[in-house]
Amino acid sequence: MESSFEERENDVQLACESSAADERYARFELLSAYLDGEVTAAERKQVQKWLDTDPQIQKLYTQLLRLHQGIDSIPIQPAAPSALDLSEQVFQRVDRQQRGKRLIFIGGAAIVAVIVGAINLLFGHDSPIHRVADAPQAPLELDSEQLTIALNHPIVEIPSAALLPSEQLNKLNKK
Repeated sequence: MESSFEERENDVQLACESSAADERYARFELLSAYLDGEVTAAERKQVQKWLDTDPQIQKLYTQLLRLHQGIDSIPIQPAAPSALDLSEQVFQRVDRQQRGKRLIFIGGAAIVAVIVGAINLLFGHDSPIHRVADAPQAPLELDSEQLTIALNHPIVEIPSAALLPSEQLNKLNKK
């Protein structure tokens, strides 16, 4: 009989401990919600009453408050850039590089145009070079009489074989 009484007493004690643990957990949850500002007016009054009367709740409140402040003071690292942001940055950099190359090309073309213009001004239409090229030349006087003589009396004697067609050459060779 005594053993059954002890068993009941242990069961009651366990139930009391269990309900006490549940109550401590409920108080902890309510205190945490109080710190976060997520309680109703009635719950706020209840927590303030506990804080005024219960030293364990005051100690727990102080610990939770320090923890809450510590978490708030932890620096938050910025999130890694998204793939969309990263690709946008890459394309902007490529555009800047292409723009730079285009400016170099346009600048080079402008420099060449300035050089060509300067050369044209220095050696333009009225320059001595153009005067020589544009100066009228005296026509060459050809002596037509000398040309006629040269045709009628060639300097080098032309062989008769070169003057005759190939058929006449064959006849001459047979004779």
